[in-house]
Amino acid sequence: TQESSLFLAQVASIETSVDLEQELEFQIISEEDENGQLMVSVRRIQYRQAWEKVIAQQTEDEVFEAEVVAVNRGGAICLVQGLRAFLPGSHLTGQLPTDELVGQTLPLKFLEVNQEDNKLVVSNRRAVVEQQMSDLSRGDIIPDIVKALKPYGAFVEVGGMSGLLNISQISYDRIEDLEKVLQPGQAVKCM
Repeated sequence: TQESSLFLAQVASIETSVDLEQELEFQIISEEDENGQLMVSVRRIQYRQAWEKVIAQQTEDEVFEAEVVAVNRGGAICLVQGLRAFLPGSHLTGQLPTDELVGQTLPLKFLEVNQEDNKLVVSNRRAVVEQQMSDLSRGDIIPDIVKALKPYGAFVEVGGMSGLLNISQISYDRIEDLEKVLQPGQAVKCM
C-alpha cells in the first residue's frame, strides 16, 4: 500500500494509545459491514499530514535534521516527519553506512520528494556542502589535502568536499610530471 513508507509509531496497546471519550479526527476507510460498522483510521490522516509537511520542507529547501533508524547495502534510512527517507551511501559525508550510524542525527536536504511514487530521498552531502560553501568566498586561502592525481590536475579535499586543482594553477612553470610536484595525502594551501 501507499503507507509502506510510514514509520509512525506502531500501537502496542489500544488502551495506552487512546482515551475513552477522547475526540479524534478519523478517516473512513471502508463501507459499513453487515453489523453497520465502519472501519476508520487515524494513521491515514497522520500519513497525509506528514507528506504535506515534507512537501513544504522541500519548497523551503532548508537544511533539516533527521535520525538514522537503519542501514542497508545502499545507504541508510532516516525518519523525516515520521516517513522513511532513503539516504544513498554516496550522499553521506565523511562516513560509511555502517551500524554505528544508527541513532545518529544528521543534517540533510532533499534530493527527491515524490508522493505519488512514495519516494523520499535525502542527502547529507548536499546539506554539509551548502553549509560549508556559505562560509567560503572567492579569494579565501584554505588548507587542502591532495586526494588523487590526474593528468589534468589534482583533486583536493576541502572540508569533506572535492575540488579540482587544475594543473595550470599549480605552478608558474610548466609541469611535465605532476607526481614530482604533488603526492596524495600531501597538505597544500589553495585559493
